[in-house]
Amino acid sequence: MTSIKFRCTLHVFTVLVVLFTPLAYAQGWKESTITVNGIDRWYRVYVPDALPPNASLLLSLHGGTGNMHTIDEGQTHGWVRLADQNKFILVVPNGTNGDTGNTHGKRQTWNDLRSNPAESQSKSDDVGFVRALLDRMEAEYATDHNRVFVTGVSNGGMMTYRLLIEMSDRFAGAAAFVANIPAEEKSLHPPERAVPLMIWSGRNDGLMKYDGGEIVGGRGRVSSVPETVAWWVQANRADTSQVQTETLPDTDPKDGCRIKKTLYPAITDGAPVLFYLAEGGGHAMPTQTETASEGGPIFKMLIGKTCRDVDGADIAWKFMNSNARR
Repeated sequence: MTSIKFRCTLHVFTVLVVLFTPLAYAQGWKESTITVNGIDRWYRVYVPDALPPNASLLLSLHGGTGNMHTIDEGQTHGWVRLADQNKFILVVPNGTNGDTGNTHGKRQTWNDLRSNPAESQSKSDDVGFVRALLDRMEAEYATDHNRVFVTGVSNGGMMTYRLLIEMSDRFAGAAAFVANIPAEEKSLHPPERAVPLMIWSGRNDGLMKYDGGEIVGGRGRVSSVPETVAWWVQANRADTSQVQTETLPDTDPKDGCRIKKTLYPAITDGAPVLFYLAEGGGHAMPTQTETASEGGPIFKMLIGKTCRDVDGADIAWKFMNSNARR
């Protein structure tokens, strides 16, 4: 009897050790491919040191004409820091070059929901790509399928919206930066499952304009920022009668930006929508540590000012992590 009790105790101890011991995955970046519809699609994975079992996963989508390597630069670099601090898997897929079809290039785009984009816009099956990629990550890294998050900037933000609409069952939270929904919002169907969503927009964004309209370069038409927020508030079944609004402290008076924060709480079977409007802000994630994007006078005029009162990755992760939908 004593021997049986000892074996049982040993078994329980072994199970506990397995459950709470960090997994021995190689730390750092790994670049790989996955075949979707006969096409090799590229992606990068960042694994923090001492990754715990059942870790969360964050999918980060680059902006239009960006690529999977630009996360190492500028405002989006904060995701690597947060992955190290919070021990989650960071997955960065690569879009497709709409002109050449190259899936491993540097000027890549996403096939978001715009019905009339420029010819250079990707027409790839990006929803299928993301679905297959998440399946692979869960199989390879034993990630927690209840804690998968998605975020994106500009074209990547619009692709974030599409993923929420077409595969809401796979995500626990999302954050979209400087991204409006397409002008044909009445033709969009709401997601089957409400997902907590954070939206960041700049009042003086020269590319994704506050009032909507044609995106510079003939890249399709989008709705205004207020129309985008209203669409998601309704789609998420958020509460418009209990809205909480505040203006954040002006921690960097030199940036020419002030932030207004508006929270639409969730109602039954719904999910919250958190909206940040950067008064004076442009087409960029806010950051407190990274330098502004380089470029000529016209580029800087279109991009506008970078808000430095908060860090975009920090506020997005805080919102998604604390409101994760299970």
